[in-house]
Amino acid sequence: NGVCDDVDQLIVIVNHFEPLVIHVPNVFTPDADGLNDTFRIDTENAESMSVIIVNRWGEFIEELDDITDVWDGTSKGKEMSEGVYFFKYSIGAKDGTTTEGQGFVELIRGK
Repeated sequence: NGVCDDVDQLIVIVNHFEPLVIHVPNVFTPDADGLNDTFRIDTENAESMSVIIVNRWGEFIEELDDITDVWDGTSKGKEMSEGVYFFKYSIGAKDGTTTEGQGFVELIRGK
């Protein structure tokens, strides 16, 4: 039981996650022209997303359950009328955090 020496090594791996970026459009035009035909919340560095879309009376229209899901302006196979629709979202980032928000989008049909 004399003098003791000990040496140890520790390797620290730091996983750097880029910040979550959310891009939300305010208008879409589902007129099959190939431009802006669907509503989608675009994200960078997200792992999961849930979006609930309702009409101005708060009636359920659509739910998006994945970061690749889009709304095409229909509900149960029926075209929704032009107007403003409201949504709430919850987005899970790669760093483990969750961001929640809400907003509105205007649906405009081609003439």
